[in-house]
Amino acid sequence: MSGRRPPKPVLAAVVLAVVSAIVWFGFLRDGEVGDELMAFGTVEATEGQLAFQAAGRIQAIGAREGDRVTTGQELASLDRSELNARRAQLVAQLAVERAGLAELQSGFRAEEIAQGRAALRAAEEQVGDAERDLERTALLHDGGAVSMEALEKSEFALSLSRIQADERREALGLLEAGPRPERVTAQAAQVA
Repeated sequence: MSGRRPPKPVLAAVVLAVVSAIVWFGFLRDGEVGDELMAFGTVEATEGQLAFQAAGRIQAIGAREGDRVTTGQELASLDRSELNARRAQLVAQLAVERAGLAELQSGFRAEEIAQGRAALRAAEEQVGDAERDLERTALLHDGGAVSMEALEKSEFALSLSRIQADERREALGLLEAGPRPERVTAQAAQVA
């Protein structure tokens, strides 16, 4: 052999034949494009973004550059001290909400109701005193012993004592009825 190169048209024909064979056997099957393409190589990621479900400071990093990682492997972890403090705060708040619900469900204490009854009795006695004072003042006014202003003050005192007695009566009614069902339901929703 003289070491001569084959002519360019022959070389082009050989290259074209090889490429055609690769395309024919590698990519086309029965006239259709194949489903898979197999390739070998190295994939290099130059940048990656990680996200946590909650904000916080990173406590530890589990994988470094160049390490092999698998699906589900922990790459980094957050400092849990803030999360634990928040959890403790929520647990305490839940205890307060549960105590509030229990208080609403049990209603007012017997001592509170007794206090309301005593306040109503005192207000009713004041009404009686104001009525007696008005009767005396009216008699004295009719006899000319006191002025019209004194009579009006006695009438005003009676009116005021009746209003206070009505307020005490309504307050006792609320104590005896207990908390509204809507408040109990709202507090139960807070607990839930």
